[in-house]
Amino acid sequence: MSKTKDISQPSLSVIILREIFYFSSLTLLLFIILEIIFPYIVLAYFNLNYLVALVIISGLIKLGLKQASSGAN
Repeated sequence: MSKTKDISQPSLSVIILREIFYFSSLTLLLFIILEIIFPYIVLAYFNLNYLVALVIISGLIKLGLKQASSGAN
């Protein structure tokens, strides 16, 4: 018998939330850079406050899930 370590895989919801956080963070960075280079190119069509709220909320949830999973171990 071979002894293997039990490597727990993150759940699907944790993976999806992590990807949402990464994607929204990079999108926000890209939009800010575009606004610096070409003023009002993004703000004419999209309010960045919604994206900032998404980044903050998904980041807080991600931290909460991370602490909950590390506290369970």
